Amino acid sequence: MQSRGQLRVSWLFLTVVALVLVGAFTLSPSISLLIEQNARINELQGDLDEVNADIDELEQEVANWSDPAYVQAQARDRLYYVMPGEQAFTVLDDREGLETLDDTSVTSDSLTQESVDWATVGLESIIIAGVTEQTQEELADTSVIVEGE
Repeated sequence: MQSRGQLRVSWLFLTVVALVLVGAFTLSPSISLLIEQNARINELQGDLDEVNADIDELEQEVANWSDPAYVQAQARDRLYYVMPGEQAFTVLDDREGLETLDDTSVTSDSLTQESVDWATVGLESIIIAGVTEQTQEELADTSVIVEGE
């Protein structure tokens, strides 16, 4: 009699599958460590590229400062130096079309004096905060200073 659909598995196949599974479990920590190290190497490589770009910029700046024309231009721009016989002019406000305020309110030209002494009010606030039993909400309702008190 022949049985249909019967799966025949050899001992050699089972041994190979078992060895592959054991190898995968054995190598998995090493593989994860390798992946982490590659990510760290890539991150450090990016940092190194940034530092190299900064070095290139600084080397360019040093090269600029060794050029007498650049030094002269910087002295003129930064320190307002001029060559002998030249006259220097400084433009104070070179903006065109200054925006005007549409505010038509008039500012008073007389001084006013406040009737509340800020130092006394501050000291009273500190004392009240230290000795009161009111809640913060209750104090917020009474925090408006009334003139004449």
